[in-house]
Amino acid sequence: MNKKNIVIFSLIMVGFVACSNHKTSLTLFDGKNIERWNTQGAVNVENNALSLDRNASIILKNGNFDNFELRLAARTVDNGKGYVAFHTNAEGNGGYQVALNNDLSNAQWWTKTGSLLAVRNLVKSPVKTNEWFDMIIRVGGKTITVKLNNNPVVEYTEPA
Repeated sequence: MNKKNIVIFSLIMVGFVACSNHKTSLTLFDGKNIERWNTQGAVNVENNALSLDRNASIILKNGNFDNFELRLAARTVDNGKGYVAFHTNAEGNGGYQVALNNDLSNAQWWTKTGSLLAVRNLVKSPVKTNEWFDMIIRVGGKTITVKLNNNPVVEYTEPA
């Protein structure tokens, strides 16, 4: 049996704010269809959730959001680790990454789940391995907020 080592995502939603302050939401994954995503490696849909094996990745097609709120339910299994990236180029480079990492044997012990990698790192994960948790990533102007189970864990404002 192939062991899942990265992250399992359930329903993924993005709310974005247009210049007119009109709020709308967009479903990025409906539990069945991954047509909005470019996938690499072993990416499967199981029980209405995305499942990514070691070294697998998904990148949203035509995703270009400046100010947004991303809501997702996730869990890491075994020593799984990964990240959610945003404000990247088409190849997924640059921008920011929010860690999904509860691996206690990882040499990078300072990059636990919820860390805004290389900017605001958490040394202890506020969520447990093998348990589902809610993650909210909100970007408004130059401020990035990360919440886990509705508790703020990172708030960062880019310097002027």
